[in-house]
Amino acid sequence: MEKEIGKIMYRIIVTYFIILLVVFVLKLIGLDYFGIDENNEILNIMNVYMTKYKLDIVWSYINCYIYYYVMIAVANKDNSKKMIKYSIITFPIVIGMQYMKEIIQNSLIEIPLDFLYLYILSLGYNLIANKKDIKGVTKRYLLYIIINFVFQFISVITRYKYTEVGYNFVISFIMNFDYLLLTILFYRIYFMGGGIKCYQMEEVSLFSQKLILLKTLLIKLPKKLRKLTKEQKISWAIYIPLFLFWNFFTLVILLLVAKINGTFVECIFILSAFWINKSIFGKAFHLKNVIFCFIVSNFTYYCLNRITFPISVSFVIPIVLGIMLAYITSKIMCKMSKELYRGMPEKEIRENCIAKGINEIDTNILVDFYSNKYSIVKIARKYNYAEITIKKKKRNIEMIYKRGL
Repeated sequence: MEKEIGKIMYRIIVTYFIILLVVFVLKLIGLDYFGIDENNEILNIMNVYMTKYKLDIVWSYINCYIYYYVMIAVANKDNSKKMIKYSIITFPIVIGMQYMKEIIQNSLIEIPLDFLYLYILSLGYNLIANKKDIKGVTKRYLLYIIINFVFQFISVITRYKYTEVGYNFVISFIMNFDYLLLTILFYRIYFMGGGIKCYQMEEVSLFSQKLILLKTLLIKLPKKLRKLTKEQKISWAIYIPLFLFWNFFTLVILLLVAKINGTFVECIFILSAFWINKSIFGKAFHLKNVIFCFIVSNFTYYCLNRITFPISVSFVIPIVLGIMLAYITSKIMCKMSKELYRGMPEKEIRENCIAKGINEIDTNILVDFYSNKYSIVKIARKYNYAEITIKKKKRNIEMIYKRGL
């Protein structure tokens, strides 16, 4: 379960950056639909109370502490209780430096000052903890700073309207809300078992496999089309346009309903997040009855559009909803399906193989292909077989597996 939670969090970050870059490009070419909303009624009510009781200062301190703690924890690769104590003890220094920056009010001095004192505090823990890893701390600190700078630069240009005057709690909340969520997610993933690298390796592996499959498809498709009978070609010629038309019609209705309800852009974000992650968590959502599928899709997206945050407040929330939709529907499809599918849990494959009397080597081949998502090439190398042999062997094992389903 922990691995699945980690994967969901990692996909939120990846999907967010993909969509943020697309939005950034759209903003550069003049499509300004993604700015912050200073007139949000709920946030303006919060602004009145937060300012009245000085809670906006508390909010800024909480944000500042989280950013500071995550930065030095990642730089030192340490999230122990000792690190938490160190961050709390040294946090007054951070507050003092923030007040000093307000007095200086010179970005040419403020930016190097930020960079320097945070680096010194990061090294301070390394020396106190006697880790003797100055090179590692420096490398991780620089990498974290660069990633943060790029993200904030893109985010500010994308979200902020420079014609607006003033900076109140509403602007502060909107500009920091997504960043705060992503910082916490990144921290959680970074310190999970195996760190963030395991998810990166899986993503790279899946991407490379998709490229190989695409290359194979482009080579084999013309050959397969030539082998089709006249009747089969006619059937495909009728089916494909109808399939494309129906999907386009469903999409138009979804967006039309969203437009009527004032959540058009939010619906696009949810749809994008869903389609980007549709096959990531296992079996992709699909219903055999197209009318039922149409009704379920429209009802689901209508509900999600009603509960999501407007993108003028948050990009992350619509993305989270889209990814959770992909995850939940995938799990439903996995439970409904008794056949093998990519992303199938290893335990389930092994239990079914034992019940069907499939030997250990054949079971391992199925696990590698369907659970670990290895390519045929990688499996062939692992077991020192020719690719054609693995394909035939896999086909025979699948026939045995499917008996009695």
